[in-house]
Amino acid sequence: MCDQRFEVVVHHGGHFATDEYFKYIGGETTNWSCDRDRWFYFEVLGTIKEMGYISIKGSWYFVEQMLHLLSDDNGAINMVNVAN
Repeated sequence: MCDQRFEVVVHHGGHFATDEYFKYIGGETTNWSCDRDRWFYFEVLGTIKEMGYISIKGSWYFVEQMLHLLSDDNGAINMVNVAN
């Protein structure tokens, strides 16, 4: 049986910066163990709100040396595909 969970490291409370390389400065990290079958855009937003972030301007994920805006289920599915 295939493991249906994957790990997401959430960086929050800091800010983005770029010089020679992309960086996220300050803040905290939180590790999530996520169920592949329940990983949808609104589930992600709900979990972020449970962390105390009521007003969310945007969420991004970093895959293959690129920053992607998480704005719908297509982005969430991309994250699962990369985790596979």
